[in-house]
Amino acid sequence: MKLPLEELFDASGPVVAERRQNIGVSELRERMRAGPTLVIAEVGQPLSWIPREDTFEVWKKQLSARIFVPRTAVRPDELPGGHGYRASEWALADGTVVLVFERMH
Repeated sequence: MKLPLEELFDASGPVVAERRQNIGVSELRERMRAGPTLVIAEVGQPLSWIPREDTFEVWKKQLSARIFVPRTAVRPDELPGGHGYRASEWALADGTVVLVFERMH
């Protein structure tokens, strides 16, 4: 896998999905209210599809303080834990919104 992602996939193979847009923290907070599906992408690892019951915990503990603002230069070593995430919104074939977080080191 390489970043930025060109497609989504799960254990059974490619998932029909369209990347809509990159999004920042304010948009993410708004979308989190709807209880979206979260996916975490890291080079060298399979995509991690977060179970809905874990969405808010993962957002709060792992993601929220480490989001890169779209179209800005940020050094990962300036973020907690030395890494950050670029966030994007995708739509699955059935219209389900998926928030994808690509880990940058």
